[in-house]
Amino acid sequence: LPIGTGKAEEMRQQVKYDPEVGVVVFDQDMSYRMLMTLKGRIAPNGECVILDRTSLILRIFAQRARTKEAKLQVKLASLRYMLPRLRYYLTTGAGMEAQGGSVGAGGSASGGGAYLKGKGETQLQMDRTLL
Repeated sequence: LPIGTGKAEEMRQQVKYDPEVGVVVFDQDMSYRMLMTLKGRIAPNGECVILDRTSLILRIFAQRARTKEAKLQVKLASLRYMLPRLRYYLTTGAGMEAQGGSVGAGGSASGGGAYLKGKGETQLQMDRTLL
C-alpha cells in the first residue's frame, strides 16, 4: 500500500471529523484491491470516495467531454481502465459467482440471452464478452 497503517488511521480520523472531505486522491496508479483496502481503512462507512490518479483523470475528462468523438474516446479509455479490473467491478453484486454461472430455481443453469451463457461460462467471461 502507498501509506502505512498510522497514516491511514490519521486520514480516517480526518475524514470522520471533517464533513468537507469528500474525496481522497492518491497520486499513483493502484489496483482495485488496493483501492478497496484503502477505502476499508480510511472510509469504512463510505464517508468519502478513494481515487487513484487514472480514475481522477478519467472523471475529469468525462465531465468536460463535449463532442461525440471526445465522449467516445473517454468511454474507450474508461473501458481499457476497467478491463483488468473486471474481476472486481462487474462481478461484485451481479448475483452470480465470478467463477461459475448463475443457477436458477431447481438447480438448473438460468438462461440470459445470446451473450450470457449457462453454468459452463464464468461471470468474468460474460463480463468480458459484454464489454
